[in-house]
Amino acid sequence: MTAALVAIPASTARNMAKNLTQFSHAGLILGSLASVLGIVGFGYTGLPAGPLIVIAGTFFWFLWALRDDLPFTPIQALGRNHRARGRMAGRRFSSYPESRVKIGGGSDLMKILDDLLSILNFDSSVKDIRQGVFHTGVLTRYCGLAATLPRDALKQEGPLVKEPGFLSDKTPRVLAQMAYSESLLEAAIGMATINSLLEIDLDSCTEINAAEVILEKGEGKSVAIVGHFPFLPRVREKAKALWVIEKNPREGDFHEAEADRFMPQADVVAITGTSLTNHTLPHLLDLCNSRAFVIMLGDTVPLTPVLFDYGVHALSGTKVIDADLALKCVSQGANFRQIKGTKKLTMVKG
Repeated sequence: MTAALVAIPASTARNMAKNLTQFSHAGLILGSLASVLGIVGFGYTGLPAGPLIVIAGTFFWFLWALRDDLPFTPIQALGRNHRARGRMAGRRFSSYPESRVKIGGGSDLMKILDDLLSILNFDSSVKDIRQGVFHTGVLTRYCGLAATLPRDALKQEGPLVKEPGFLSDKTPRVLAQMAYSESLLEAAIGMATINSLLEIDLDSCTEINAAEVILEKGEGKSVAIVGHFPFLPRVREKAKALWVIEKNPREGDFHEAEADRFMPQADVVAITGTSLTNHTLPHLLDLCNSRAFVIMLGDTVPLTPVLFDYGVHALSGTKVIDADLALKCVSQGANFRQIKGTKKLTMVKG
């Protein structure tokens, strides 16, 4: 009974909310309304107030479920509610999703990350964690990489990483759940951990980088690229039109606010894998024309068919083949091109 009283309003609030503040307010309001209705019902019927409160809360959940394609159920809430209570008390737990941004078909960021974590085998240990200026590396069963996003991370309020120096003591599951964190540095550790645990189907991959795929698919067509990459001049020569969309635009780029304007016009869309780290991927996917060829690129990209279920057609990422060398490069400030001991792979939807 106690669990139901707590979990049902929380699960309804999670379905409704787009951020932590909305989640907190919605949970408080729904819980209060269910309590009031239960007490009023007791006054009129003489039935116990507790079950009536649960019934009222369940009514609100079903009412929202009728308009929500993928509701978060009270049973799931029982397993996560302790983390939600901790966050509402002002603590930031990286294991609880920060954002709930809907994309076409009713999916959201939390579901994407949930699906990625659901395919991982966490039966491993954390052997090493490196967070360099430009990239982050985590060594568990394998070595995984992710971009660090230092410029945007430094705009956030500290501390940017909780418990530095003790993260290696945590389990791979806890580190992977950091991908949900609103802290970019924590989320980068989470994404690198996810990549370190992935079993990549090498038979489904081709040793080709994203630039070649974009050049082939984008020749004579309109191309939108989210993120500034070194191969852009080559694409500009081949494409009919090229729009480069950036959070930190350089000359010739468009600010991220222009994404709504240009992305729906593109025949080919390339999205940086860091959109998983900064939680912008759902909105970007929602902007893509249904006929567009969509590719995700960068070492943050998890090479798994899971992302094909969300409208992505190709994934260009990195497999580390020499963990010691790659981690040394990360620690010593290497950019993407300078990281050695890696292989560039592309997986295309069948």
